[in-house]
Amino acid sequence: MDNTFLLHMVSRLPDQEPLTRQMEAKYRIMQRDALQNHDTGSWLRGKSFYAARLMYEQVLDEEGREKVPEIMTARLDPEGSVQQITMKRPSGGFRLEFEKGKIYATEYPTPAGELDVAVRTTELAGRFTETKFWARIRYEIWLGEEKQGETLLEILGTPRGSREENFR
Repeated sequence: MDNTFLLHMVSRLPDQEPLTRQMEAKYRIMQRDALQNHDTGSWLRGKSFYAARLMYEQVLDEEGREKVPEIMTARLDPEGSVQQITMKRPSGGFRLEFEKGKIYATEYPTPAGELDVAVRTTELAGRFTETKFWARIRYEIWLGEEKQGETLLEILGTPRGSREENFR
């Protein structure tokens, strides 16, 4: 089976037009028997879980010239519903984790230096199957002690060549 999917991402910020992106992604679901705590590096073993992984190139500019590889991993329950989503850029050290009701703090690299950024996930929903997936992430962005705004990210993935445009 070809695991190339068409990935649709829509970011919605208050008082702005939605930012819509479409790209190809490599997609697979796997069963894992260990979960790594990224804060301590230790592994929790003996608890089986499912994960969905997407690998794609994120376009950073309007002309499509600047692209960076990104990996999105979703931790799933046995029915395929989302429990947590991690987005990272392996080349730049950028990483965000989304889990409803939790805050994730990180340093965001910029040309002028690193910024202390935190995201607080207020909504996380989604479903992943072998043939399609969707996710909805609503989160607040904080720089230091100041809330910068709220973003809604909607993601839909269907096999390349599929005519299906909605799945929930």
